[in-house]
Amino acid sequence: MAEHDFVAQVKQSRQFAVTKARDDRERDVTLRLRPVGYDGGQTNGAVQAASLNPAELPAMIDFKTCSRPAYPADELRAKHTGMVKLNFLVGADGTVRKAEIRTSSGYPALDQAALASLSRCRFTPGTSGGAPAEKWAPVQYRWSIE
Repeated sequence: MAEHDFVAQVKQSRQFAVTKARDDRERDVTLRLRPVGYDGGQTNGAVQAASLNPAELPAMIDFKTCSRPAYPADELRAKHTGMVKLNFLVGADGTVRKAEIRTSSGYPALDQAALASLSRCRFTPGTSGGAPAEKWAPVQYRWSIE
């Protein structure tokens, strides 16, 4: 493989299209979750998935608006890893109204660090009837040591 080539696999679940790419060393390099049928103008229609009603879309996190959560020092020293599943209630203006932990990573410090950091992100509001609306946004964050 060339230096910048990668192999991507796309799988669909009931709600999300998951894109996972691997480099030539067979390690994960990207993981993107977005609602099936939503491309946010990022792909210029290059990725087509099962359709959702565009008038009814969930809220989506905009990772460009916030920094990556900082790994808690004690957890990093202990080499703790895991995935935390969070839920954010996003207002029609894209701000977080409420945040909660749905599934723990198994390490409360990792869960709280992800919740605190990602709560400061902006979101693209969900839509209802084609208009921005307050909706829940599920977010998964994987803590890994590279």
